[in-house]
Amino acid sequence: MYRAYEGRTGWQTAEGLHKPIPTKARAGAVMYLLAAAAVLGATSAMGFDYSKQFLFGTLPNRLSPAGTVLHGTGRYLVGLAQGNGPMMKQGLYDMKKGGVAFIPGRGAANQLVRAKKEGPGAFLFYYPREKKVVLPTRAAIRREVMKGSGVPHKLTLTTMLNLKP
Repeated sequence: MYRAYEGRTGWQTAEGLHKPIPTKARAGAVMYLLAAAAVLGATSAMGFDYSKQFLFGTLPNRLSPAGTVLHGTGRYLVGLAQGNGPMMKQGLYDMKKGGVAFIPGRGAANQLVRAKKEGPGAFLFYYPREKKVVLPTRAAIRREVMKGSGVPHKLTLTTMLNLKP
């Protein structure tokens, strides 16, 4: 951002000068961000998620597929040496997840399977926003029980558990 503000690149020319970034290019980048914000805002209001089309949220949150396989192999071997079952299970999972990336056409096959199950719906043409499932907390359940029964907290719990007070 500092380089864009200053208007020069981080590398130097043969003469030792920083190469300038044209003002038109800097203005174009700002216009792109404004257009992306407008499109994301409009499509978000309609229930779609087009953030990845503007390179938002596209940074990988894991290693490359080969790195994932190597990391999973290491995790599995360490778990095997320590006798740690959950670590071995996680290592096998990582190896599987990284290994499927090397199967040619795997992504297209997944799309076809999904289309067969769900029918050729909107996901083939649009990117609907995924609905997140929010599970209620214990406190929320307790409040609902107390609100519905109208009895104090301690009596509610003993009534629920069928215990004598």
